[in-house]
Amino acid sequence: METWRSATNARGFSLVELITILVLVGILAVVVVPRLTDMGVFKEKGYAGEVAAAFRHARQLAVAGGAPVRVTLATASGIEVRFDSGAAVAHPVRGGSYAVPNPDGISLSGAVVVFDALGRALDTGGAPADREIRVAGRKVLDVIGETGCLVTP
Repeated sequence: METWRSATNARGFSLVELITILVLVGILAVVVVPRLTDMGVFKEKGYAGEVAAAFRHARQLAVAGGAPVRVTLATASGIEVRFDSGAAVAHPVRGGSYAVPNPDGISLSGAVVVFDALGRALDTGGAPADREIRVAGRKVLDVIGETGCLVTP
């Protein structure tokens, strides 16, 4: 005679448990996958880091070299770092002139900041001036004019 196992000895998952797990996985897929595939956020954060690095490098170069260094943020073309005399500044990693174009779809607040030999951030008229730098409308850096201090939010 064949004996049937009782429900207390059964192994595995019930149909209700399996359906619940499938529903939860579906909800997670709908919420998480679009965020992982949107590369725009990663581009913005990466470019914001590049902008901050350009300002730090320009300030350090001005103080170490004793010559003013100009950082130009052009809304359409991107970042350019040059000596105030017009001579090119070499990119510390890639070599060549320090110019970084804007990635597709990312805008930059236009600004010109000159760091003097004391590290102060000057406007084009030569007076210390505070600046707020924005990438894609989001503040990524505050430049304090009198000290040249760079503050990231």
